[in-house]
Amino acid sequence: MNDRQYALYQSFVRVLAFTKEHGTEFTPSSPAGQAIASLTAIVSQLRPHTDGQAGADASPATAAKEDLVDALRQDLKDIARTARAIESGTPPQIGLASRFTLPDERTQRSIIAHARSVLATFQAETGLAARFIAYELPADFVTDLQQDLAAYDAATDTQAEDRIGSVEGTAQARVLLREGRAAVVQLNASVLNKYRRQPEVIAAWKTASRVDQPGGSDSDGPPAAPPPPDTEPK
Repeated sequence: MNDRQYALYQSFVRVLAFTKEHGTEFTPSSPAGQAIASLTAIVSQLRPHTDGQAGADASPATAAKEDLVDALRQDLKDIARTARAIESGTPPQIGLASRFTLPDERTQRSIIAHARSVLATFQAETGLAARFIAYELPADFVTDLQQDLAAYDAATDTQAEDRIGSVEGTAQARVLLREGRAAVVQLNASVLNKYRRQPEVIAAWKTASRVDQPGGSDSDGPPAAPPPPDTEPK
């Protein structure tokens, strides 16, 4: 839910607070009573979509991937440093270091591609890992590299699933917000008519139904009538 949508949701919550004080003055079968019932159900369904509204990442897998890439980057640096030492040792191993040099581009994608290449090298050349272990790399460093890559792949799958769920949730929230706006528009007519000679109640209603716009400006009165589905922003 973006900031604008969340502001609309908050206006629904305030409207329901207003109706707790004045809603009993409308019969349940009246348009206002039906709008109140509809808005109550809509707010209940929207509430889960407001979790993590302060900019939290929708997918914990994203943070997990970043941690794994950081760990892989450090492991690859250790391997590259060791390869340089082996190349300059006795007897010299010309060309070994270049096979393990980290790419100039240090993006997540390039680090993962390099890690897969390094792992394939160790898996293809029997005895190569032992030469690195002789320089005090952990005995299981190849296994550790393999496990980190597998964990990265699993996190990528989870992230993709979370994104699908987020898209579906966003679509559902848009429908609910559109229905909520329609309910407030219906309720607005009844409230303004019923309390037309009670300015203090009208003022309370306008405050409750106002949608606070991102950036500090406010929109007086209830939300505009909802657009047709085919005009919803993509």
